[in-house]
Amino acid sequence: MARDHIEFIQDQNIPWKTLPSDAARPGVDCRVLSRDKESGAVSVILRYPRDFEIMREHYLDNVEEFFILDGSLRIGAVHYKKHSYAYLPTGFPRDSMVTSKGASVLTFFEGTHKNIFEPSPGYDKSRLKIINAIAEGDFLDGVDPKVVGDGLKKLILRQDPDNGERTWLLRMGPNNPE
Repeated sequence: MARDHIEFIQDQNIPWKTLPSDAARPGVDCRVLSRDKESGAVSVILRYPRDFEIMREHYLDNVEEFFILDGSLRIGAVHYKKHSYAYLPTGFPRDSMVTSKGASVLTFFEGTHKNIFEPSPGYDKSRLKIINAIAEGDFLDGVDPKVVGDGLKKLILRQDPDNGERTWLLRMGPNNPE
């Protein structure tokens, strides 16, 4: 059974929970927005504390997709700043994961997930997607005709070549580029 479709979530009504030491992001605060009880897929906001780090080589045993809401996060050599996006396939190698000032990150895991602390067996490079500089000009006017509103713009971040699933951002308001 898939997760229920939810249009809007009032995340301020969801309590923060600190993740335990055996979690993929130990010590990070988490708000669970939705969870699929069968697959373990989850949508969360992760609030990384100042000086968070995982300094050991590792990879996740599932897909991680994220959008930086605030702050910044470095995974290996890539520095993700506010409004950066990434889709990291299963097995994507990480020699480190660090944030010195903290970060709030909207994150999606496609199923249950854990860190594997050994060299990655490899990953599908064709599925890796990193966008480190989303700009106002990247958004297009072509939104779903069922969505009505002034100044709506859409940016497709990723489309799965096999099943067509898409991740996208919707910008609302004529004078609100953020």
